[in-house]
Amino acid sequence: MMSDELGNILTDDSSKIKIIQYASKICSNNGLCLRQIKYLKCRDSQEVSLDYIKEIAYLKTGLAIEFGLV
Repeated sequence: MMSDELGNILTDDSSKIKIIQYASKICSNNGLCLRQIKYLKCRDSQEVSLDYIKEIAYLKTGLAIEFGLV
């Protein structure tokens, strides 16, 4: 059963707008789309730095986990 406080948050229009805006930001060309672009570029590369791989991992997994926690 959902608590009253959580139910109020999920039915509050301003909260819904903030969640949608945040989801849009994560899925935009600065988030998951950027990750896909970087991943496709590194597939063709002979050398990929560890920092580049970490950035790709953050853009995929890190942002998804972050969104779930927000």
